[in-house]
Amino acid sequence: MVYYDSPFAQVLWNDIIEAAVLQWIRDAHGDHFRTPMEKVLELANLRQAKKVLYDTRLLFEIAEDDRQWASNDMYPRLLQSEIRFAAAVLPVHILTKPLYNEVSAGAGSIPIVFGHFANLEEAGQWLYEID
Repeated sequence: MVYYDSPFAQVLWNDIIEAAVLQWIRDAHGDHFRTPMEKVLELANLRQAKKVLYDTRLLFEIAEDDRQWASNDMYPRLLQSEIRFAAAVLPVHILTKPLYNEVSAGAGSIPIVFGHFANLEEAGQWLYEID
């Protein structure tokens, strides 16, 4: 189910992996970057999702002001959501093997496990197998 569609990104629900998915179509900055990020979190919250997948292979550079917004505004809200597993597909020249880490909002909070992958199939398989 497509939830949001623009020339820069598409946000959809994937029933197989039970995840909100943000797939970048081209490089984006400002509102073209922020709106899809907001929409994937919105969809995840509507579906009470525990999983989200970011396909960033076509997102080449994130502007400094967008990075600051993501760190100071978006990221804290992600940590407060019900999402517990986030997979990011990165360009193959950045990542050649899977990498995992946990992030939490602070003492006593439930962490989010982040998986970073070189291809969509690995990311989808990881999300499919976890719960």
